[in-house]
Amino acid sequence: MEYTIITALNKDQFIQKVNGMIREGWEPQGGVTQLRDYYSPTELVQPVNTENMFAQAMIKR
Repeated sequence: MEYTIITALNKDQFIQKVNGMIREGWEPQGGVTQLRDYYSPTELVQPVNTENMFAQAMIKR
């Protein structure tokens, strides 16, 4: 089994990535995660991005 995580900064791009991976035989694992104001491990004072970020774990059996 293979495991990966895909991310995108906007919903439309995210949906395209997920659908593309499903066509390649990958399956979503769990639910979608939506992040906002996420921080870099080295920059804990200011957010790296104040926009939404979407993430999805994917598996391939």
